[in-house]
Order: sequence, then structure tokens, then C-alpha cells
Amino acid sequence: MTYCVGWKTESAVYLVADSAVESDEAPRIQRTSFGEKNASLAGRQAGRHIQEEALKLYDLGTCAVTFSGSVSAGRRMIDLMRNKIADGEDAMLAFETATQALDLKRKIKALLAYTVGSKPRLAAFNENEDGKIHWNTESAHIGSISDGFIELTEKCISGIRSTPDVPPRRLVQTLALVQSYGIHRYLLEEGVGGCFSGLYVDQQGIHWQPDTLYLVTNPDLDQAGLVGSFARRNVLCLFSSLCEAGKIVFASPELNESGELLRQRYTAIERQVEQKHEEANFDYVTVFNTAKHVAVTVELLGHHAHELLIVEPHPETPRTTGIFWSPQLLAHLDTISEPADYDGVPHDLCLKFFPYRPPPTTPSPEELENLRRETLQSKKT
Repeated sequence: MTYCVGWKTESAVYLVADSAVESDEAPRIQRTSFGEKNASLAGRQAGRHIQEEALKLYDLGTCAVTFSGSVSAGRRMIDLMRNKIADGEDAMLAFETATQALDLKRKIKALLAYTVGSKPRLAAFNENEDGKIHWNTESAHIGSISDGFIELTEKCISGIRSTPDVPPRRLVQTLALVQSYGIHRYLLEEGVGGCFSGLYVDQQGIHWQPDTLYLVTNPDLDQAGLVGSFARRNVLCLFSSLCEAGKIVFASPELNESGELLRQRYTAIERQVEQKHEEANFDYVTVFNTAKHVAVTVELLGHHAHELLIVEPHPETPRTTGIFWSPQLLAHLDTISEPADYDGVPHDLCLKFFPYRPPPTTPSPEELENLRRETLQSKKT
């Protein structure tokens, strides 16, 4: 189960992973943060359930890891690696020792993001079910997603590689890509789903994903949902209008961290990022079109206004975020772009990215109030 992706460039190595977990426990809530119905399997797998349940990226200080397969075996691997690193082993030796010690050939697959000197590196364990570690690979995929999606991911990553070498931008585009799969196909029965999280590793260290607001909508804007995604070291906080829980927090313990210390750590992070969410303070906004396979990412970098949209906390209604659209953004959202000289099969997926550009003029308080009234009226009708 699950879907995890790793890829690297000369400057950084990237890991992204979903949050779906298979277990024999019935789902506590009906839907994931992205509105997918948590799955109950049938047939030979009757009594098994798939639900959004875990942050699957692990920051180990000197490296980062993700895995698919047996959760208990994977967590034992993580614990072994933490202890080896604490004893002074480097990331490569800790990864090799942990995977060999656990005899995991049939239990898990794993990806390791690390650096050698100033160079980013990606290692894959058991990706081909051979029980081997493949060092310094360019990209790797583990989990249960179909080969067609893997091929699509590879094709799109090759396009992301051609973009300017700004790791946060490349990471949010990778997240937009894999998150879009579940928008257009029900993947939870295949063990993939929930919110994808991500990080990258470079010569400065490990960097968790930028704070991102996701909007899932159709072009008419009459069906829309918001998901705020915030990741800090081994903690993922989600604020969603697409599931009944509203707020979801996943956290994993660090070395020798008791349950109480873990609770204190993630509670402090939860409060911090909840305030950012309520203040509509995001680095990026990604908009998914449910009618066409188009995802548009807009760079905000903490600003509320971009030439394509405005994001603001509602001045009177607590915990309410308003988004005001430009006609240009709506046109981008509804158009699958192709190069002028492209004569192949029409694309069925389009990723668009727009760097931060301030609006030519800042709306006055009166103009903003008119926009709020228009938004409210459109919701009523």
C-alpha cells in the first residue's frame, strides 16, 4: 500500500508520500482531508480498511526516510536508524545496517534522502523486490500505485527538472502532481490517498514542504473545498473543509521522545500553524480543477495578494478563508496548455506554476467589501 516518490537534481533530493494506511481498524471518520471516502475492502480482504492515518516521512536529522509495506517493520527500521545515527553512524551505513538487520526483503520498501559532502543523494531499498539497496539513483517509486501513474509521474518530473532551480517551487509542483491523481480517480481502494506531504534535502539540511493551501473546485466555482497543509519536523497538520474532522494532526516520535513530550511538541506546532491558517498566511496556493486534469499553483510567499488571486481571512467570520479570483486564473484553470509546436496526443494533465507577482493595484477596503458581497451572493445562488 501507499505511494512514495523520490527524485534528485544537482542541488536537492525530494521525497513525497501519501497518508493512507491499511489496517484492521474501521475508519474513525468517513472521509479523508481531500474528501475521499475511506475504504473498506471486500472479498479475501474483508475486514481490512484503508484510511488517512499517518505522516510517512521521517526526518532523522542527517537524512530523511519514507517506506511502504509493513508499518511495524518500517517503524522498527526507523528506530534502528535513529539509534545508529545517534551512535555516530552516517546515513548510508545506518540505512544499510537497519535494512539488513531486519531481513525486510518481503516486508518493506524504503527510500533514503541524504547528502555526501554537498551532493544530494537518493537510495532505494527493495524497489524491485530484490532485497538490494540501489545507491545514488535519479528517481524511485514504491508502493501500490499502478505503473501508468508511475510513468506519468516520471514524465512530469522531467518537466519539473527543466524549471528554475528553486527547490521549494519544485517540491510544491511535485506535490500538486501526485495530489491531483486522487482528485480525478478513487485510489483509496488501491491503498493510495489522503494528503501527500513532502520535504527536500540539500547541503543546508532537511527542509519540510512550504505551507500550502489547496483548493478543490470545478470551473463554475459552485463546488469548492479548502485544505491547509502545514508540515514541521515529523508533524503534519491539516485543516480541511472536505471532511467532518475539520482538523487532522499526524505526528511521529523522535529519538527517546516519550508520549507526553511528543504530545507537547505537536500541540505547540498545531497551535502555531492553526494561527497561520486562520490568518491565511500561505507560501503557495494550488487549485485543482475537478472537471479537467489541471492544477494551477500560485506563489504567495506569505502575501495575501497576487495578480491572479487574493487570499484573506474573513474580517468578521472566524476561521473562514476567502479567495477572490481573477478572470485570468479561471482561464488558466480551465485550459490544458500545449506547446505551439506540439503535434502528439493531447495532454490529459496540465501543471501550471506562477511565481509571485504583486497585483498592479491593491484593492481598497471598499472594493474588497464588494468582492465579499459578490462571493456571498454567488454562494447563496
